[in-house]
Amino acid sequence: MKRLYLLILFMYLSMFSYSNSQLYVGAGMNYLMPDGDFADYNKDAIGLNIQVEYRQYCKLWLGLRFGYADLKSLTDTSTFYYSNLTELTPQLKYAPFTDKCYDYKFIPYIIGQLSISSMTATDNLSKIGLGAGIGIGVAYNFK
Repeated sequence: MKRLYLLILFMYLSMFSYSNSQLYVGAGMNYLMPDGDFADYNKDAIGLNIQVEYRQYCKLWLGLRFGYADLKSLTDTSTFYYSNLTELTPQLKYAPFTDKCYDYKFIPYIIGQLSISSMTATDNLSKIGLGAGIGIGVAYNFK
């Protein structure tokens, strides 16, 4: 029953979005799957994120995303594991193939982002991390 409530909460938060003029605010959830060495220490986890995006300019969208995840140890006897993840990610989206901005149902874009994160662990090493990414995506226009 607890999983059903979590699924309903996940679906509700994933669909939440608020729009005021060209400022978009959204909230959602992430499912984190450990990879590489990280998979030796932690279980899969669910995280929350809040995103603000400014779309005043036709082809250029600026955004900021905040994320948090509570991480769990892979085993009860682990002496080393990560306990939480907090990240702040500025984003830049560019829609090069859109001529009339919001007259299209689907708007393809290119995204670039820089991520500043903090992963608290059971050791005393530095917990600050930096990352970057580029990619492509498609936005759906509800006009």
